[in-house]
Amino acid sequence: MVLIADSGSTKSDWLLIDYDGNHIQKFRAVGLNPYHTSDKQLHEILQALPLKPEVIIDKLFFYGSGCTPEQSQRMVQQLQLHFQQSVVEVHSDILGAARALFKDEEGIAGILGTGSNTVLFNGLDIVKGVSAMGYQLGEDGSGAALGRELLRAYFYKEMSDSLREKMEHSFNMSPDFVKSELYKKPFPNRYLASFVPFIKDNIHDDFLKTICQNQFDNYFKYNYVNNSFPNKFIVGMVGSIAYHFADFLKVSGMNYGYDIGQVIQSPIDDLAKFHLNEL
Repeated sequence: MVLIADSGSTKSDWLLIDYDGNHIQKFRAVGLNPYHTSDKQLHEILQALPLKPEVIIDKLFFYGSGCTPEQSQRMVQQLQLHFQQSVVEVHSDILGAARALFKDEEGIAGILGTGSNTVLFNGLDIVKGVSAMGYQLGEDGSGAALGRELLRAYFYKEMSDSLREKMEHSFNMSPDFVKSELYKKPFPNRYLASFVPFIKDNIHDDFLKTICQNQFDNYFKYNYVNNSFPNKFIVGMVGSIAYHFADFLKVSGMNYGYDIGQVIQSPIDDLAKFHLNEL
């Protein structure tokens, strides 16, 4: 059996397949980002995976947010503790996105979920990326960035009274509560991204449309234009933000001269096809 995982900072998708490509088990779990998760937390999350105990897993391919070369070694060690009979490979989530989107073709792959990332893919490997400085300084267009801009607009009174009232009805908007979530509790990026469903449900509001369009404009400006990504390549996108706000994303891409092709919410099924072809 082959187990494939695609993990962001908030959630992870897991797919168990046999060598004929049959889906044996598919489930969703908590995200495992090594930058935000201790060894103890990783152990607890892996222990809780609802895998059938009788299944023998020969190979595990894990693609994850925060899986830099340094952190990938740590993830391999943690995964090997739980999958002792398996050959374990750990890669970045953006390589997973590129493989899912383009297989062995060239293209620009982007992720817009809780966080964001962008790379140029040559059909085999990543040949160019951007400096991922986190949601505090960037990650424009991500769920965390959209939530950050919404909170700024609320506390600095840039939005209409009616929208403020909707937020107060939907969330605890006490300054002390919000600051506690941002500066004292773990996973502030997840907290910021938790405001995205509110944005999506109220996207008819012109102010929220402006926030979204500005964020996606910034995503292309700072990640593509400022890093000289050639616009001769098709852009493919992965992630819940890219999927649910695809219309805004395509407008921003067009504004900066980039054509957006495939937009998928989760790459897990396409990653399974990729690895079946490679086995």
